[in-house]
Amino acid sequence: MPIYEYECEDCHKQFSALKSVLNAETETACTECGSVRVKKLVSSFACCSPFGGGSHASGGGFSGGG
Repeated sequence: MPIYEYECEDCHKQFSALKSVLNAETETACTECGSVRVKKLVSSFACCSPFGGGSHASGGGFSGGG
């Protein structure tokens, strides 16, 4: 399940919510003040190899070298 990040438009608290993709668009309440006036933020994601290093030149990654 993805983690979505939000910011409350009332108290400006930023928080995260773990939601299934099917429930991603359901109403979300602020964890600080309970307001439902929240906006979804654009968040970054991990893009490195799960084998560490993040460089394919080292023989790691998905190339099978090493």
